[in-house]
Amino acid sequence: MSWPRRWVTWLVEAFHYLALFAIGAATAWAALMAFLDMVGKGSASVDDILLLFIYLELGAMVGIYFKTNTCRFASSSMSRSPR
Repeated sequence: MSWPRRWVTWLVEAFHYLALFAIGAATAWAALMAFLDMVGKGSASVDDILLLFIYLELGAMVGIYFKTNTCRFASSSMSRSPR
């Protein structure tokens, strides 16, 4: 592989990791703020609980991407050849 291609590949991977870190950090911060808001109100509505589940799913997606370095849903649909 030529050096420009390696350099571009490295830049793309670095961008992915930085973006994933930012998304993961923002998700964790938003989940914490939502939880603290529920504690401050003294009660949790169904909307609050569903929002926490959404944050949980986002965190799991980021974690899976960090572990596998692939997006499972995108790679499964993109790997099929058109007929």
